[in-house]
Amino acid sequence: MTKLLKKIGFIAFSGLLSFNLWALDADNIFDLAENVYPELFPTPPTKPNQYNIKDWVYRIYPETNNAIGVHYGVDVFVAGDAFGGFDHPVHIPRADVEAFIEANKPANTG
Repeated sequence: MTKLLKKIGFIAFSGLLSFNLWALDADNIFDLAENVYPELFPTPPTKPNQYNIKDWVYRIYPETNNAIGVHYGVDVFVAGDAFGGFDHPVHIPRADVEAFIEANKPANTG
């Protein structure tokens, strides 16, 4: 499981250009996950299956039976077949969020 967590430690990240430690932009998280790991979170051909329920925003990827969610705009979780099922979502540590954002920022073209 540790090896898998290292591989997916990328998922907890925020806006690509303006990172706010306390308010993750769920759409940017989901879009980045889809771009970097399409085998886990394939970009849907139409509007993604995105849901807002109470303090959660999440997307479900039926093609891979995986999901990614943001809780309170702060915590990122993944669940599904690639992460051991939906019964126990995996929390991605904040340090992994920050490291992934930094590693995947677009190159400064200015």
